[in-house]
Amino acid sequence: DNCMIEAYKKRYRTLGLNIAYYRRQKGLTQEQLAEMANMSTGFLGEVEREEKLPGLEIFVSIAIALDISTDYILRDSVPSAAASPACAAASQQRRCKSYEALRPTQGPAALRAVRR
Repeated sequence: DNCMIEAYKKRYRTLGLNIAYYRRQKGLTQEQLAEMANMSTGFLGEVEREEKLPGLEIFVSIAIALDISTDYILRDSVPSAAASPACAAASQQRRCKSYEALRPTQGPAALRAVRR
C-alpha cells in the first residue's frame, strides 16, 4: 500500500542523509569515503540520494570508514517499537516467548547480554 511505500522511502532517505551528514562531519568527499569503504563513488552517491540501499557488508564498511557505530547511521531510519504501542506489545511478547524457550541455564546469561 502507498503509506507503507512512503514510510520505506522516508527511512531510505534518512539513512542516506545520515551517511552524507557523518561523511561531511568527518570532512570527507564521496570519493574519499567510497575508497575507504571499498565501494564505487557512484554507488555511494546513489545511497546518499536514496536511490539504492547498501547491503549489510557495505553498510558496515561505511560505518567503519566513518569511525562511528552503525546505530548512528540508522538513527531515525529504523522505526522504534516505542512509536506504536501495538508494536511495542508485540515486540515484548516475542521477547518473552524467546526467553521462555531457553533452557533454565541459558536464561540468566541471555538477560545479562540484553542488559549490556
